[in-house]
Amino acid sequence: MAVIIFLIMKHTLLILLVLMVLSGCNSTPGRENALPLLTPYSTELVVTDVPEQLMDDPIATPTPVVTSTPVIHIVSLNETVSSIAQQYGISIDAIYAANPGISPNAMIVGDTVVIPQASNTATSVLDDALSGAIQFGPPYCALSGDGLWCSVMVKNSADFDLVNTVIKFIFLDGEGNSLVEKNVPTVLRVLESNSTIPAFLFLVDVPIGYQQVDISIFSAEELSSGSEQVLVVEENRDVQLDSQRALITGELLVQADGGSDQVNMTIAAAALDAAGNTVGVRRKDIVVAKGENVDFSLSVYSSGNEIVDVIFYTEVN
Repeated sequence: MAVIIFLIMKHTLLILLVLMVLSGCNSTPGRENALPLLTPYSTELVVTDVPEQLMDDPIATPTPVVTSTPVIHIVSLNETVSSIAQQYGISIDAIYAANPGISPNAMIVGDTVVIPQASNTATSVLDDALSGAIQFGPPYCALSGDGLWCSVMVKNSADFDLVNTVIKFIFLDGEGNSLVEKNVPTVLRVLESNSTIPAFLFLVDVPIGYQQVDISIFSAEELSSGSEQVLVVEENRDVQLDSQRALITGELLVQADGGSDQVNMTIAAAALDAAGNTVGVRRKDIVVAKGENVDFSLSVYSSGNEIVDVIFYTEVN
């Protein structure tokens, strides 16, 4: 009996020895020194000094390059090639040359028109009453991407609405000499009485010797009465912020009588940093059915500083 047990144990040890040898032959060199896979993780971004009505959920996203010059004009209701050319102080032929496919008889609200070198030398004829009604906040400029981002808040202090307001950005050297002048429209077509909206641009080619920017009014018109009365109701609006992006979502309701069943609407947003500078602007044109709730979404990106607040705008064209 003892001999049988000894033979079984001896046979078992031989089997174990063979398995260990085979295991060593099949191992991958260096595998025993390989590091374990790391588990990815993320940390929540805390945004401070944000109004209570704004949500502070972080959204990780890269910062895109801001739209560059030449100026891109968005066609509004009743605009013509002639009126657009007059607004920017350039010739009609210049617009046709920059937009070969444009048709003066088939311009659609929301179409884009390239404005070539928007009026560096043109002069404007502006009523003194209109000029005195327009005020500016401090201009803000920052290097962003491969160019220069600039913005300014424009206020209409008159008791009447303005339309087609165009702002002149004058880039100066250290001695106050003009290097480059650019005319750009405000982000909305209508600048209502006692309201403030931004104007902005992005220069791909930063002027050599640039030190500061000056702001002036180039042109504006008093809005004539008699347009259709349209009421835009915000059913709800949420804003999600991270340091470089703000996402605005919500629901709109347009109330209006007469006309077509749909209206063209512009939604826009200005992103502000902790000092109140406008560090990003975005606009978007949408079609809204009257009397129906319409969901919307709009993202605006910072040109540099952290976004802490957002101003939201709507305009029916």
